[in-house]
Parts: sequence; C-alpha cells; structure tokens
Amino acid sequence: MDETIADIILEPDNLLTKVIRYGLYFGALFQIVCIGAVIFITDTSKNPPDYSDTESEASPQLTPKRSHHRRSD
Repeated sequence: MDETIADIILEPDNLLTKVIRYGLYFGALFQIVCIGAVIFITDTSKNPPDYSDTESEASPQLTPKRSHHRRSD
C-alpha cells in the first residue's frame, strides 16, 4: 500500500470529491430558487406602503432641530 497523498486526492470516486460536487449542485439549485422567488413572487398585501409623506420625523429632507456644530464660546 504505497499510496501517496496525490493518489488519494486525485482518485476519481473519492468521498470528498462527491461531497464537494453535490454541495456545489445544491448551492447552485438554492441560488436559482432564490432568484426565481425574487422575480416571480409578488407582494400580496392589499395596501402598499405610502412613502409620499414628506412631513415624517425620519425624513432626511428636514433640517435638524439642533445643530451638530459646537458653538465657540
């Protein structure tokens, strides 16, 4: 039994190569399913959110109530 590490790694039906091969297939299938879900699944809510309210407190367009600059004394 003079098997070297290169012989074990390059062996075609190695368990590690099978795990890697099927893991890559599973990962590719998972990505295709996720991309398909993003494309084909639509929002089923009846009332879409209204983003037209510009008077919101969290709006970045409003001037801050306090200045972030220090006053020079």
